[in-house]
Amino acid sequence: MDQGDLRYAFIEGVTALEVAIGELIHEKELDQGLLKESAKEFIRKPLHAQVIGLASSLEEVTSEDIRNAVRAIRTRNRIVHEGHDISGPMLKDAETSLLSLLKMTALLIPGPRFRFVSMYTSNTLKDPEMWDD
Repeated sequence: MDQGDLRYAFIEGVTALEVAIGELIHEKELDQGLLKESAKEFIRKPLHAQVIGLASSLEEVTSEDIRNAVRAIRTRNRIVHEGHDISGPMLKDAETSLLSLLKMTALLIPGPRFRFVSMYTSNTLKDPEMWDD
C-alpha cells in the first residue's frame, strides 16, 4: 500500500488475515480434540463470515472496521477472480478498507513471537561498564 500497488496490498492483506485466523485457531488449540470438527466447520465458512464472527468480539474493532474489512475481502476477490483494477469508486475507499483490514489482522495475531535482544554477561570479554556507548 505504501508503494502505491493497491492490487497487491489487497491480495497480501487478505492473505495475512487468513494466516492470522489459522494461527489463532492453532494457538488456542481449537483444531484438536473435541473442538477439531467445529474448527474445521468454522474455517470452511466464507472469510467475511469468519471475520464478522471473530472481530465482533474484539473491543478495539468498530462495526465500521468490520464493514471496511469485509469490503477489502470483496475487493480482493474481485481483483483475483475477476481481474478488476483499483480505480474510480474502489480507489476512494481502498486505503480505508486496507487500514481496517490490517488493524483487525494485527489484533488477531497473538503477541510477539520473538525474543528481544538482551545482554548475557556470561560470555563477555570485558565488564559492561567498560564498553563504549
